[in-house]
Amino acid sequence: AQSINVENFNNPGATGAVIPGSSWVNNVTRGPDAITVAGAALDDNGWGATGQSLNATGMNFLTIFAKRNPGNDAPFFQISFVDQATLKTHIIAVSTANFGTEAITVFQVPIGTWPSGFNIADIKEWTIGGGTPGIVAFRMTLDHLTLSATAVLSAPTITTQPEDRVIGIETGTTLTVAATGSPTLRYQWKRNGTAISGATNPTLEFSNTAPSAADLYQVDVSNDIGTTPSRIAKLSVLDVRPTHALAATSAAGYVPGATVTITNTLTYAGTTPTALGWRVMLPTGWSYASDAGSAPETKPAVGATGLAEWTWTTLPDNGATFTYTLNVPGIETGPQSLTAPLVITQGGVSGLVLAKSDPLIVPAARLPHAMDRNGDYLISLPELTRLIQLYNTYKDTTRTGAYAVATTTTEDGFTQDSLRASGAAVTLTRYHSSDTTRDATISLVELTRGIELYNHRVGTVRTGQYRVQAGTEDGFAPGP
Repeated sequence: AQSINVENFNNPGATGAVIPGSSWVNNVTRGPDAITVAGAALDDNGWGATGQSLNATGMNFLTIFAKRNPGNDAPFFQISFVDQATLKTHIIAVSTANFGTEAITVFQVPIGTWPSGFNIADIKEWTIGGGTPGIVAFRMTLDHLTLSATAVLSAPTITTQPEDRVIGIETGTTLTVAATGSPTLRYQWKRNGTAISGATNPTLEFSNTAPSAADLYQVDVSNDIGTTPSRIAKLSVLDVRPTHALAATSAAGYVPGATVTITNTLTYAGTTPTALGWRVMLPTGWSYASDAGSAPETKPAVGATGLAEWTWTTLPDNGATFTYTLNVPGIETGPQSLTAPLVITQGGVSGLVLAKSDPLIVPAARLPHAMDRNGDYLISLPELTRLIQLYNTYKDTTRTGAYAVATTTTEDGFTQDSLRASGAAVTLTRYHSSDTTRDATISLVELTRGIELYNHRVGTVRTGQYRVQAGTEDGFAPGP
């Protein structure tokens, strides 16, 4: 260890106590982290501890945090370490003139040579005072006693400074400081030079922040040796409100193999940013197709995947509204989410504000079954017959049920693939609703499911009614 604590004088929590029978009895006032010796106290040793187990191995210096009070006549402050096994004593004495009278003074003194045979690895007893039987008045405030391996004394060193922050209204951030030093570090945050009540941690947190919180913030980091002020961090709170939503044309959600359009709106009031960047992480396989609206300086390239970004260094006067359109993979399923962090820059400092809703959920559109060519949610005999036709696709004399996406107009957008051999793997840009295994073939089981939808009856009347139903093998169920 580089240092060990002998006594912190905390109340409660001190290692020692007033020694019974000494002149310090009833003459010691205890504060939260110091004692003041006054009244009729004399320069005998009046405070100490027994039954301790201090390991002073490798310790070379004693550091004393103390103040000399008016009326002190004791010439020395002394600490005595006692080896209870051998009754040998090691005394360290310093002149009380080394301590100031206005504030706690830190004074460091070499420990010196321990007596031969003294067990410094297990010191059980120590006492402090003036070192005499009690002759003259002892008037001191004692704050801390520490043994250390080296003689380095310094105020805290700040290793991580609080940084400037730019945030949006009603959002949050955290200012952070990190420092090294000993003994225990203390923190006090200030706003524009005035201490903030209760702000005594290494972090200063903001949440649901109002514009009035914008100001200059600093933290003082202290130990018993001194105080180190941090750099002044500027917090800017901008009234910036980004939103994004499905455009009216895409309100039902996305269609696999088609496109989906998102409308984005940005409003700001008061102090405006000097630059903006709108970012969107696209779902896997989705790509940027186009945009329209408030013209940015930069935007994604057509076909871009992954992160899409638009930037403005010259801001529109009254906010910005723009749309972007994305290509959706033909094999996409289930709801997808879009998170749009807006990068706001002010005075060379940037922050993020998440567009609401966060995230934006883009559902799969609830479309009719691929058999249902007229979209009336009724499966007719001709529509079922078309599914049977796809099922009856042959390669030579082998029925394969293979189909493909049509390159020319067909009633359902698909065509028989009579060139594909049975079992041949293929990937399509979109799949028939009946193809629940997504293998580009219609099996007997999948055909039977289509017949089940076709055969829905009300009483004795076959209606062919069906409905969208999540959780089934094909996303549909018989009946209205």
